[in-house]
Amino acid sequence: MSQRLGRAVELTQKMVSFPSVSDRSNTEVSQFVADRLTEMGFSVEWLTYEDEEKVPKVCVVAKRGVGVGGIAYLAHTD
Repeated sequence: MSQRLGRAVELTQKMVSFPSVSDRSNTEVSQFVADRLTEMGFSVEWLTYEDEEKVPKVCVVAKRGVGVGGIAYLAHTD
Protein backbone atom coordinates (compact mmCIF):
# COMPACT_ATOMS: atom_id res chain seq x y z
CA MET A 1 0.00 0.00 0.00
CA SER A 2 1.38 3.41 -0.89
CA GLN A 3 2.12 5.89 1.87
CA ARG A 4 -0.59 8.27 0.59
CA LEU A 5 -3.21 5.52 0.48
CA GLY A 6 -2.17 4.33 3.93
CA ARG A 7 -2.64 7.85 5.31
CA ALA A 8 -6.09 8.09 3.68
CA VAL A 9 -7.11 4.77 5.25
CA GLU A 10 -5.78 5.90 8.64
CA LEU A 11 -7.73 9.19 8.48
CA THR A 12 -10.90 7.39 7.39
CA GLN A 13 -10.62 4.87 10.22
CA LYS A 14 -10.15 7.68 12.73
CA MET A 15 -13.12 9.67 11.40
CA VAL A 16 -15.54 6.74 11.47
CA SER A 17 -14.47 5.93 15.05
CA PHE A 18 -16.16 9.09 16.39
CA PRO A 19 -19.68 8.55 17.79
CA SER A 20 -21.42 11.15 15.62
CA VAL A 21 -24.76 9.68 14.58
CA SER A 22 -27.46 12.29 14.03
CA ASP A 23 -28.87 12.20 17.56
CA ARG A 24 -25.45 13.09 19.05
CA SER A 25 -23.16 16.07 18.77
CA ASN A 26 -20.66 16.05 15.90
CA THR A 27 -18.34 18.47 17.72
CA GLU A 28 -15.54 15.96 18.33
CA VAL A 29 -15.28 14.73 14.73
CA SER A 30 -15.67 18.30 13.46
CA GLN A 31 -12.74 19.42 15.62
CA PHE A 32 -10.65 16.57 14.23
CA VAL A 33 -11.53 17.58 10.66
CA ALA A 34 -10.88 21.28 11.35
CA ASP A 35 -7.48 20.48 12.85
CA ARG A 36 -6.44 18.37 9.83
CA LEU A 37 -7.62 21.06 7.39
CA THR A 38 -5.73 23.75 9.31
CA GLU A 39 -2.58 21.59 9.16
CA MET A 40 -3.02 21.45 5.36
CA GLY A 41 -3.18 25.23 5.05
CA PHE A 42 -6.93 25.79 4.90
CA SER A 43 -8.59 28.73 6.61
CA VAL A 44 -11.38 27.21 8.71
CA GLU A 45 -14.69 28.70 9.75
CA TRP A 46 -16.50 27.04 12.67
CA LEU A 47 -20.30 27.45 12.74
CA THR A 48 -22.26 26.14 15.72
CA TYR A 49 -25.94 25.65 16.38
CA GLU A 50 -28.34 23.42 18.32
CA ASP A 51 -30.68 21.06 16.52
CA GLU A 52 -34.38 20.69 17.37
CA GLU A 53 -33.47 18.41 20.31
CA LYS A 54 -30.94 20.97 21.66
CA VAL A 55 -27.98 18.79 20.61
CA PRO A 56 -24.92 20.94 19.81
CA LYS A 57 -23.91 20.68 16.14
CA VAL A 58 -21.01 22.10 14.15
CA CYS A 59 -20.50 22.97 10.51
CA VAL A 60 -16.89 23.22 9.35
CA VAL A 61 -16.31 25.33 6.25
CA ALA A 62 -12.75 25.55 4.97
CA LYS A 63 -11.09 27.28 2.03
CA ARG A 64 -7.60 27.21 0.63
CA GLY A 65 -6.62 29.92 -1.79
CA VAL A 66 -7.59 33.54 -2.23
CA GLY A 67 -9.81 35.38 -4.64
CA VAL A 68 -11.63 33.51 -7.38
CA GLY A 69 -10.90 29.80 -7.45
CA GLY A 70 -9.15 27.77 -4.82
CA ILE A 71 -10.53 24.73 -3.09
CA ALA A 72 -13.26 24.40 -0.48
CA TYR A 73 -14.20 21.75 2.04
CA LEU A 74 -17.89 21.12 2.70
CA ALA A 75 -18.98 17.76 4.07
CA HIS A 76 -21.41 15.91 6.29
CA THR A 77 -19.84 14.54 9.49
CA ASP A 78 -22.49 12.40 11.13
